[in-house]
Order: sequence, then structure tokens, then C-alpha cells
Amino acid sequence: MRACSNNPQTGEIKHENVILGTTFAANIASLTSGKQQKVVNMLKITSKHLEVTAPIRERVESRFAKLERYDIQLINPHVIIIEEKPLFKIEATVKVPQGELFAQAKHENLYNAINAMGQKLEKQLNRLAHKDEAKRHTGKLPDKAITDEQAELEEYVA
Repeated sequence: MRACSNNPQTGEIKHENVILGTTFAANIASLTSGKQQKVVNMLKITSKHLEVTAPIRERVESRFAKLERYDIQLINPHVIIIEEKPLFKIEATVKVPQGELFAQAKHENLYNAINAMGQKLEKQLNRLAHKDEAKRHTGKLPDKAITDEQAELEEYVA
């Protein structure tokens, strides 16, 4: 689905491409080669001062397909592409059950900016997925735990 709107006050032209879940699901299935993945319900790509072409849309889809490996449900991902001469600015907002993720990247090359944004989202999802493993427990050792010094002492006595 494609929509175009013009803001008469600022003179901004805004292009939107919305990929419905079935189309995105087919793309993910072809990228993951048969692995069962959670499907993003809807990916919304909005651009300002730039038309979203098929290669741009495919690059964004492929970056979001890589995020599926973390087995965290992505809810309503929204990508905004802004052309600020001479840079491209990419912003992505994704809701997850634990909260909301946001990533922003700027680069002279549009595809490099998309990759940088994808890497930032991937880093945030990795941190979220492994949060339980990263917690350090500060509790006392159990009474039955034997330290190395105690084990050496018992061997010496015996």
C-alpha cells in the first residue's frame, strides 16, 4: 500500500509504504529458508523528501528479518527515512512486550545508514534477550559450599 501526502504549511512531501503482514511474512519465509519465525504484523516505512524504492524497502525488510532470530515479538515497527543534504537519517521505532526500542543513524550513503540502524536495533534486542543472564547475584554462598582452602585443609587433616 502506498500513500503520498503534502503539507502545505512546510512544503514537505511525505511518502509512505506499508507492507502488510502477509507480504512481509512471505519475504521472511524466503529469507529464513523454512525456519519457523514470528512474523512482524506490519512494517511501516515513511520517508520525507525521498521516494521509497523497491531496493530500499528490501534492505529495510532484510534488516528486520535479522531481528527475528531473537524470538522477541516485534510490534508495529516504523521506519522513517529523512534526506538531510548531504546525509540520510534513518529512525526506527519498534515496540516489544518489555517496552519500546528506538534507533537512529546518519550517514552519507542511505544503505549504510540502514545497516547502522539495524545494527543498533540488533544490539538492543540482544541486550534485552540476554538480560537475565547478565544479572549478577550478590547473595551469600550456601552453607554447604566448600571453598578451595577448606577442601585443602580437609585433605591435609585426613
